[in-house]
Amino acid sequence: IMLTSVLAGLPGYPHYGNQDGVGTISIIDISHFQNIWQRTGIPVLDFLFQGFTPWSWFFLFQPLMLVIYYTCGLAETNRAPFDLPEAESELVAGYLTEYSGMRWAMFFLGEYGNMTIVSAIATYLFLGGFSGPGVDFLVHQNSLLWGFVGNILALGYFALKIYLLCFVFIWVRSTLPRLRADQLMQFAWLILIPVTLVNILVTGFLYLLSDSLGLPTWVFLVVLASVNWAAVFGFVWLVTRVTNTTTRRAQAPAIRSQLRSKPAAVPALRDGIPARVALPAGTADTTVGD
Repeated sequence: IMLTSVLAGLPGYPHYGNQDGVGTISIIDISHFQNIWQRTGIPVLDFLFQGFTPWSWFFLFQPLMLVIYYTCGLAETNRAPFDLPEAESELVAGYLTEYSGMRWAMFFLGEYGNMTIVSAIATYLFLGGFSGPGVDFLVHQNSLLWGFVGNILALGYFALKIYLLCFVFIWVRSTLPRLRADQLMQFAWLILIPVTLVNILVTGFLYLLSDSLGLPTWVFLVVLASVNWAAVFGFVWLVTRVTNTTTRRAQAPAIRSQLRSKPAAVPALRDGIPARVALPAGTADTTVGD
């Protein structure tokens, strides 16, 4: 039974295993910044800027990695447009019909918990974590009360950022159409993985180039941010173009067959009134004559 379960689960690994790999690789760009792991952790760049400042959050310098990580999070949590398990069952199989009440609710709580964890990781890595206006000022006051207020404010900022990212999860579900299995594979292997690896190489190249030329650190950050924001718009354009192309290619056979089929017979009309048509014996004549 265990072997059968393993073999039955193997076809699903290429669909979602590659998303896990891309999501992990997308975080590697953060390690390009020196001493960040040892000194301040991920949320802010204190080795460049003193204090918790919004302009030192990672999404300003690596927005492409945020988009890729968040896309992989959508696929990992089986949210639209990557909800293939739900598409295969179409709400008529598994726990959706076998459980009710609290057991049924626990499955959905697990799904929303997974969505919250993905949003929390994205918040901590790219959106500054607990940082926000007024937190650094309150925490560094020589007062226990103001320090406590600063910590509560930091938790509020962190929860607000998670809430906004969870809102994007729900917003995307109501906006984008569902992808097919082949579109998901093409999207991962032909777009996500190459774009992620190229971005890592470009980040390392820009850092080595600025360091060898003796340029200030802010020049490296400005150039990196400019390249990444341009790459974000290019990435969105590429995804839109590829999705439209594959959709047209998949719909082409059905459209050709409809064009080749004979047109449906249209009843003869005379002055806008259906003409008399011969009916089989025993059938009531409901048409209107001349």
